Amino acid sequence: MPAPASTPTAPMRLHELLRIALGAACGAALGSGWLGNPLLGALGASLGAGLAARWRPAADHAGDSDGQGGAPPGGQAAALDPLADPPWAEVLCTYLPDALVITERATGRLLWVNPGFERMTGWAPHEALGRTALDLGLWVNPADRLVWMMALRREGRPLAWSGRFRRHDGQEMVVQLACQVAPLQGHEVVLIAARDITEEARAQRLAESQRAEQAAAQARALTEARDAAEAASRAKSQFLARASHEIRTPLSALLGLAGMARDPGLDDLRRRRYIELLCDSAEALSRILSNILDFSRIEAGRLSVQPQPFDLPAQLDPLGGAFSALADARGLQMEVSLAPQLPHIVVGDWDRLRQILVNFLHNALKFTREGGVHLVVEPAAGDRVRFEVHDTGPGIDAATCARLFQPFVQAQGPQAVRAGGFGLGLSICRELAQLMGGEVGVDSQPGQGSCFWLELPLPAADAATTQSSGLTLMDGQPLQGVHVLVAEDNAVNMLIVAAMLEGWGAEVTQVGDGAQAVAAVREAARRGQPVDLVLMDLQMPEMDGLAATRRLRLDWTHQQLPIVALTAAALQHEQDEALAAGMDGFLTKPIDPPRTRQMVMRLLGLPSR
Repeated sequence: MPAPASTPTAPMRLHELLRIALGAACGAALGSGWLGNPLLGALGASLGAGLAARWRPAADHAGDSDGQGGAPPGGQAAALDPLADPPWAEVLCTYLPDALVITERATGRLLWVNPGFERMTGWAPHEALGRTALDLGLWVNPADRLVWMMALRREGRPLAWSGRFRRHDGQEMVVQLACQVAPLQGHEVVLIAARDITEEARAQRLAESQRAEQAAAQARALTEARDAAEAASRAKSQFLARASHEIRTPLSALLGLAGMARDPGLDDLRRRRYIELLCDSAEALSRILSNILDFSRIEAGRLSVQPQPFDLPAQLDPLGGAFSALADARGLQMEVSLAPQLPHIVVGDWDRLRQILVNFLHNALKFTREGGVHLVVEPAAGDRVRFEVHDTGPGIDAATCARLFQPFVQAQGPQAVRAGGFGLGLSICRELAQLMGGEVGVDSQPGQGSCFWLELPLPAADAATTQSSGLTLMDGQPLQGVHVLVAEDNAVNMLIVAAMLEGWGAEVTQVGDGAQAVAAVREAARRGQPVDLVLMDLQMPEMDGLAATRRLRLDWTHQQLPIVALTAAALQHEQDEALAAGMDGFLTKPIDPPRTRQMVMRLLGLPSR
């Protein structure tokens, strides 16, 4: 086991000590190991030989056993003069950027310093020699000196240490030390190579701080991602549970009422009542499915609007009539007030506007037990129109109002529980309003009813836009003389669509798959009775609607033969596929007669009403 450096078994010559000190400083600067560097060793040996020749300890102190020797009379430490060294060694000591120091270990007094010491500390050699680091005030924290001395005594090899020191001008710095205890002519000295690493330490602290901040940010991001994933999982579970409940409720009513309506002994009045309830349940189920689909489009960022010219008062009139009938059935009043200065023909997406108004009106009727509902429509600033739905329901507290347009949020209370619902409708209304450049909101207080409002731009349509859209101020005309081909493999759906079109005066040709549709269109053209419009289901046997559309587009342009998808497929990518195949429109099941009529009229260039 090697003896500790403080009590070496054999004296080390000064050139060996300087090889260590110079190697520690220069080797660190060169970024390489220093003990095995032959060039530095040679420099140290040469410098050491010169310094040893200049070492003049007092003779009467040379043999002191208490380690206090080495100082001349008067208590002043002997100075080591490097001037007698070879020129290149002097250059090395002079221009080395780091400080080289030799101190007497017993007293801590400085015996020799190089010019780098002055550059680093601000203390000139003549001011520093013979004094200790404590005398010079170099230690910012004197307790660090004790820690350093204990480490120096404990280590049996060159010691690397760093701490905070103070310059002559009071400025603090971080210094890295490489130290070695060694004997010199019967005395122990400490060789020190010192480097100012203040900037490096600052950069390291900054890097560590940045790494800590990055780690904290990553941890927060991971936590947020985990929480979001867990919340999404919970929301999905809640969504599926609510979907199952909300879909089963009207579905159960549909099945039960259908069975009851088939009772041959049922009187006409009750049968009509059952049929009305059947229609209500079917509409409720349709709203639920539409909300689910719209919510999925919102989540995917695929919800869209399609502005078209439409007659605003004319579209609001049947809407008000439909809800007036619902209000009458519930013993409520329904009033519609249209400001006389409202524009007639405006540009917007009536289907989406109607969706918002239907949601507002439906909620108002659902939550109102007595009194009534009032729809107010009036111009707002610029080309904007404001829609307000007032009700005399129970009202909503401020906290719920602030959250009401978020997904899965509903008003609370017994009446809300009885009304049921998904909590998706209002969040979809908000998204739709924003897509159309508008906004929605609610004003309400408990016990004072509610006012749900929508404000959005509906600019008046110019004559060119109105004419190009096929929209006129004329009343709607039936589809007299229009030949429509319907491709549908479901007999019930075919019955509904055909009856609807024939009720509008159209001539309807019915086929059950895509191949029959292509053949029927070609046969009609050959007979001189061409098909004017095709309503095409997408999923059919033999040949689906997409393949049939591609076949027809080989012979007919969009203007010659408009083709509309009529399908239960309602996802955005399915609509994109239909349009890419050559279709001109997309209608989802269950069939919405007003929307179907509007699209048919638009594609045929006929008046919309």
